[in-house]
Amino acid sequence: MLIGYKMAGKKKILIVENNEDCRELLAILVKRLGSEVVEAATGLAAVDQGCATHPDLILMDLGLPGITGDEATGAPESESFHQGHTGGDQYCF
Repeated sequence: MLIGYKMAGKKKILIVENNEDCRELLAILVKRLGSEVVEAATGLAAVDQGCATHPDLILMDLGLPGITGDEATGAPESESFHQGHTGGDQYCF
C-alpha cells in the first residue's frame, strides 16, 4: 500500500522494457496504483503503441535493442525515422 499517493482519474501508462520480467513487475505495480498499462518490448513497438494509445506517461528503458529509448522518444519528430517507418501518425508523442 502506498500512503499519500493520489491520482486524479485513471491514467494510461506505456511501459517500454525489453526484459520481460522487469516489464511484468512494473506493470503489476502500475496496475496496483490504479492505472491502465500498455506495454512494448522494443523502441519501434513503443513508437507504434504511443501513436496508437496516446499514453499519459511513458516509462522508457533507454538501453533497448534496435533503436534506443532516447531514439524512440525522439523518433516521431525525426525525418529520418519517418523515411523508414510506415505506420501511424506523423507526430504522436
